[in-house]
Formats: sequence, C-alpha cells, structure tokens
Amino acid sequence: MEGTVVQVQQHRVYSPDPMIGGSNPSDAPLTSRYYTYEVSVRVDCETYVGRYQTPFNYLPSAFTLNQPVQVRLTKHVMYFDLPNDPDLRMGIVRRKAECGSDRK
Repeated sequence: MEGTVVQVQQHRVYSPDPMIGGSNPSDAPLTSRYYTYEVSVRVDCETYVGRYQTPFNYLPSAFTLNQPVQVRLTKHVMYFDLPNDPDLRMGIVRRKAECGSDRK
C-alpha cells in the first residue's frame, strides 16, 4: 500500500550513560553515538510513527516530507520497499487515527 511521509524527527542518542562508571572516570564504559529518526507515515486515515536507528547520520531520501512511499504494515513493524533497501523495517512506536468518526 502507499503512504505519505508527514513528519521526520532526528534524535542523537549517546549510549551508555557516562555516569555509569562511578567516581572513577576510567571505569566508565566507552560511549557510542547513534542516531534515531522518528518517521511519521500516513496511510489512509491512520498515521504510524516508526523508529529507525543507525550509527550514521543518514536517513534514506525516500523519507522526505510529503513523499509517497510503499509500505507494508504489521501489528508492530512497518516494512518499506526502497530501491537500495527492499526490506527496510521500522518498529512502530505509536499510531493515531486522523479521520473523524463520521466516515461511511
């Protein structure tokens, strides 16, 4: 089915928390940085928000605002059919009905 990208938010995440090492900084584990994108896709009257995590500051260009995308939905995952990644998946973190109850 076809959906439309309606919002993209980027979050930079550091893991693990640098305070884990206690009072001695040399005991702290190495931190790594990765990026999380929340991509909102509207399909019919529902908006699904998927989470895409990557160690790179990169999101495929198919996830541009108002861009149509091919998506397959399951209960917890969105699958996208992209040219360079024919089975890209994002876990669904939330969904929201956008149409009123007056639909026939």
